[in-house]
Amino acid sequence: MDTGLGTSKKIFVGGLPQNCSEQVLSNYFCQYGTIVDSVVMKDRETGNSRGFGFITYDSTDAVDMVMRQYEDHKIEQKWVEVKRAVAREDMPAGGEGGGPSKGAGKGKGRDRGSPARGDR
Repeated sequence: MDTGLGTSKKIFVGGLPQNCSEQVLSNYFCQYGTIVDSVVMKDRETGNSRGFGFITYDSTDAVDMVMRQYEDHKIEQKWVEVKRAVAREDMPAGGEGGGPSKGAGKGKGRDRGSPARGDR
């Protein structure tokens, strides 16, 4: 896992508990620094959590602290994975983590302007 210093002020948080709210997410991660934004991604049709979210801090130092404790992050007794967030335009085409073509064969994600990433 990449725990080296980075330039991103944003982290991806995966494996969230099913009913995790933005408040719970923020309450956990605020111990590392000042949070500018937090979001739990939800399914457009059902409104249910998709099991991941993002936290944006006011500095890269906070992200560095989160990454140094990669193995220790638990929300509601469930381990969650953290990664440095990478802007969509900076992601390698066809690289690890999927892109717009992942899952498109299922009829999802086509012509919607957003990657079908996370469709499982």
